[in-house]
Amino acid sequence: MAVDQSGATSDSFVNTSLCSPVDRSPFTVEQRLMQLRTLLTITPTLFDGRSLNCEIFLDVLSSVYYECQRVIATTRNKQQQRFCEFIKPFLDRIQELQLKASDFEQLKIIGRGAFGQVALVKAKESGCIYAMKTLNKLEMLKRAE
Repeated sequence: MAVDQSGATSDSFVNTSLCSPVDRSPFTVEQRLMQLRTLLTITPTLFDGRSLNCEIFLDVLSSVYYECQRVIATTRNKQQQRFCEFIKPFLDRIQELQLKASDFEQLKIIGRGAFGQVALVKAKESGCIYAMKTLNKLEMLKRAE
């Protein structure tokens, strides 16, 4: 049984304490960057049985930003303020580019549920027809309590 620098034990007899984390990777820098780009593409990637895509990372970034904004109001944390100032223009641009309900023309409501509705919509620019689900988040949160 081997003991690493943190004191944790493993069944490996290979001494990796002299290797940097980069040296432990069997991939070249270019291969690692390519894999990272693949993980961050818009198309969902199965990772450990779960789907990851760029939208998830953008949502997480947005959530962290809004949580920092909330905390800054009470604590005046300088690092969080700098983070928010740095990331705000990026998030503003993302919000400009993301699809909005106003990008579509509602044709007909095809279903209603406890938390929202499903409508038949037409994209204003392309004329393509889609089904759009609209959920009332406040109602969902109320019922979850």
